Amino acid sequence: MKQQLKDEITALLRPVSRQADIWVKWQKNPDTVKTYRDNDGQLVGITVFSTNDFHPHAQGFTSYVQLGSESLYPLLLADVQLIARKNHKDRLATWEYLPLSHFSEWLLAHGFTEWRQTVMPTVPLADIAVPHRRHQNKRLMTLPELKRDESNLYGELMWTSLSDYAHNHLINPVKKMDDFDEWPQQFADVIQDAPIAIANQTPHIGAYTFLFEDDPHVLTMSWVGANHINNLRALQAAQINWAKEHGFTTLRGEFDSTDYWAWTTLHEWPFRPAPVYAMLGCPLPQEETAQ
Repeated sequence: MKQQLKDEITALLRPVSRQADIWVKWQKNPDTVKTYRDNDGQLVGITVFSTNDFHPHAQGFTSYVQLGSESLYPLLLADVQLIARKNHKDRLATWEYLPLSHFSEWLLAHGFTEWRQTVMPTVPLADIAVPHRRHQNKRLMTLPELKRDESNLYGELMWTSLSDYAHNHLINPVKKMDDFDEWPQQFADVIQDAPIAIANQTPHIGAYTFLFEDDPHVLTMSWVGANHINNLRALQAAQINWAKEHGFTTLRGEFDSTDYWAWTTLHEWPFRPAPVYAMLGCPLPQEETAQ
């Protein structure tokens, strides 16, 4: 991308927060940008196209249109549909922090719906009081312990977590994995010495919550599942106590509204309000054919 165009896009996006998705997507995909100009040649809008190999069905896009250029909306959408057909996609998806932009509101009036909300709230661990409890007939287990278990609890966890993830993303399906070894790669950076699952005597997994340290002293909960709320509460209470004992100061979550147990976790602990990241989408309309 030429420096002049970079400067133009930077000027166009100046009113937009640097945390907005249009900035993130542009910096990540600088070579997939389509520009829109007014009759005087001034840049008034851009769309950044994106794809995700893990969710291969959707054509992603993020757009920004300058106020006063709303007449471009139908053209932007038509261009996205064109790219989606070229890339053999069958649905469209875009993302934005609430409140939605005028363009996103327009999309909702033209066939799009909200597919999912995602939040990443935090809470100081000092604000959470959790008693230490013994768990009769249940075992708290780390990832290495699960791998060593002779009852194949590790295999059960992998299959269960993949099944849960696929169920929570039916509207934008995950790719088919012929090689099951590919799924555990999603957890390559999980904390190894923290409990991530609770197992009963059967033995079977009663609940799981994967833990990560994305930032120093910040424990992130993600990828959540359970067969009963009591199992999830017991596991996460133990995880919070473990975090306090190991120098963590903040608990963070990454929770999707389509994930029942993740959303339950959001309301189980005193997380502070956080920005809401909305995913909008629609099926790709069938291409009109000439009569």
